[in-house]
Amino acid sequence: MNLAYGSSATFDSLHDHGSAEEIIQVVDTVVEEHPSDILLLNVEKVTFLDSGGVNVFLRLMRGRRSENWVGLVNPSPNIMRLLDIIGITSQESFRVFADKQTARRAIETHRENHPDTEEQ
Repeated sequence: MNLAYGSSATFDSLHDHGSAEEIIQVVDTVVEEHPSDILLLNVEKVTFLDSGGVNVFLRLMRGRRSENWVGLVNPSPNIMRLLDIIGITSQESFRVFADKQTARRAIETHRENHPDTEEQ
């Protein structure tokens, strides 16, 4: 799914260390190839994060600025609590959206405010 511009993904699980390593490889590739992209993650089915899942979020946030933010769609209260504890929720480059439509509107607004950003 492509929401306006940027990269997006849906995750069912981020609590298996093996799957986290696969996700990290994908994340590293996307970030390397598209460093200015907004990254949007649908995590509505994720209910638990282990250290591998936490590492995915830490890698996603590395080097992000407010104009190339990472957004989560519909994270559970448990996920939000953990991300708050490790300091991700206080970063300017982190956003949370209740649903995909709200995320889409935020991306469209970002495009309007940053017309020099190319669509990917």
